[in-house]
Amino acid sequence: MKNKVWLLLLTGILLFIPLKVYLHAGIPYTHDGENHLARFANYKLALKEGQFPPRFAPSLMNRYGYPVFNYNYPLPSILSLPFTFLKLPYILTFKLLVTFSLMTGAIGIYFLGRKYQVSLMATLIGESLYLLNPYLISTILYRGSIGEVLILALFPWLWWLILTLKNSTSSLLVGAGAGLWAAFFLAHNVGVLLGVPLLFLLAVASYGRDLRAWVRLLGVTLVGFLMSLWFWLPALAEKSLVVLDQAGLSQTATFHFPTFSQLLFAPLQFGFSFRGSVDSLSFSLGILQWVSCLLLSLTWWKQRTTETKNRWLGVALMVMSWGLVFGQLSTSALIWQQLPFVRFIQFPWRLSLFWALLLAVWLMLSWVKFPRWAQLLIGLLVVAQALYFSRLSAVDYRYLTNVDYDAFSQSTTTANENLPQDFTYTEIGDWQPTAKIIEGQGKVVVTYWQGSARTYQLYLTESSLVVEPTMLFAGWETQATTGNQTSFLTYEKSATIAGRLAYRLPAGEYQIASRFTQRTPARLIGNTASLVTVVATLLWLGVDLFKKKRSQV
Repeated sequence: MKNKVWLLLLTGILLFIPLKVYLHAGIPYTHDGENHLARFANYKLALKEGQFPPRFAPSLMNRYGYPVFNYNYPLPSILSLPFTFLKLPYILTFKLLVTFSLMTGAIGIYFLGRKYQVSLMATLIGESLYLLNPYLISTILYRGSIGEVLILALFPWLWWLILTLKNSTSSLLVGAGAGLWAAFFLAHNVGVLLGVPLLFLLAVASYGRDLRAWVRLLGVTLVGFLMSLWFWLPALAEKSLVVLDQAGLSQTATFHFPTFSQLLFAPLQFGFSFRGSVDSLSFSLGILQWVSCLLLSLTWWKQRTTETKNRWLGVALMVMSWGLVFGQLSTSALIWQQLPFVRFIQFPWRLSLFWALLLAVWLMLSWVKFPRWAQLLIGLLVVAQALYFSRLSAVDYRYLTNVDYDAFSQSTTTANENLPQDFTYTEIGDWQPTAKIIEGQGKVVVTYWQGSARTYQLYLTESSLVVEPTMLFAGWETQATTGNQTSFLTYEKSATIAGRLAYRLPAGEYQIASRFTQRTPARLIGNTASLVTVVATLLWLGVDLFKKKRSQV
């Protein structure tokens, strides 16, 4: 118990190092931090306006709206909802989510250590590599990607789930495991594309030819994926509706390779990734991690013929660790160019996301095999890296209020890559909560106006082209009622309309209702599949638990 108390205390100190930046008022100025705060605001607003699930951010792009939620990982915004509905500041919500995520990840490392039956000292060293991770520190201080933090928090638990499913058929474990997979699939698009193959390589090392274990894992993973299909199916099926594939970052993904010297020596600092070998953003993997990787590789090589326990896991961890380094160098460009999803990765240096985590568990497994001098060296490097990171600070802080983020006027994506293909309208500063008649004559009387729905009356004296100040995207529907007749309107496209919601009506009086809906094939199928899967899983769990209670009675 005393040792566990010390482990808890030292883990708290390790957690404090990356999180101390949040003790300052405001939020650190980062690449994406404020974008997520604006998404928190719009996710809540979209729900309040009747979108379920949210796909179209109502107030972005100066209230013309933006379909960012249809394509970008929703888990951070989903987790923010309890806090935002309590009217907590979005800045505080962001800080709390990152804090809880790091705590969750650290606890996951602890339970992995218990699963592999390593000592508490080995667990502490593993947690040190996990939390004193340059990529993680850079993400919190300079990049602000809460999705990547969530991936790092969930990955250890999925690893633990893989190990536990090998010998357990518990219905609660299966249900919780499916939910865990679903959360992972919704946490960060790129993190999923990179993380799922790594998890299944770990499963290969753990299961071998154990068919029953594979059936359980694949079943749980499939259920988790179906739970997240409401997001993934529209994101993939409707990708051609936006300019994502033509965006600059998508076109230059295989040009953002760091050099080997950058992986070794680059100082941790704020900056950006550029094409070529000159960058201001740090790509250093950390001296603690580099020394650990070299010692682990040498130890494994020396004991490769005598090692029996976790032999294949050691092989897998060695291959994955060095493979993640190789994949960031320009020498791997030919391999990247053959991958169908390379445009979504954008930056090969994102492979560093998992490097320190894999090393953390590998080091826990091998700690007892290290000679005393190697253990002492690692311990000294932990202290040195902790002291170095504790002196880092944010480049600046922002102090905006909830009202500022509710009225955020940008897109929240780096290159506006979720713009609909036809939206070329540039005068978005002219937004007003009313439709406009740009051809013909008449009057518009607005009943109410929201970003996701609105109703108004038209009194047209001649055939007219009516435009709503809204970005036209799949799912918008407009009904016109005149007398006892109601019909759905067909939207028009032209250079003048430039991608806005527009339709033409003959002279007359009309009651108009426009609403953003889920009515596209991909959304209907995805929503239905996810809903059915969640309900079926809950019913199965309920019936199974009821049977077990009855059998005990």
